[in-house]
Amino acid sequence: MQRKNFTYLSITFLFLTLLIGLAPQYILEISLTIPFISVILGLLFAFLGIKGPTRMILVVLNSFILVVFIWIYLMAFYGFNEP
Repeated sequence: MQRKNFTYLSITFLFLTLLIGLAPQYILEISLTIPFISVILGLLFAFLGIKGPTRMILVVLNSFILVVFIWIYLMAFYGFNEP
């Protein structure tokens, strides 16, 4: 595949991740790993995409969203436990 297609796939997975992250409860009840999978796929496609500032922006955005989802995941499972 051309690098341009990988960039488009990364952008698509970035928007898909944002939509899943803001999704109603019924999507997240299916599996909590869906946002993580889409972020990791977006990050993988960003590494394979067009070189230059476009790649840097996509990698940074996908990495930031991955860190946010990990933080939310850890807070949900370990942060709200009763002592």
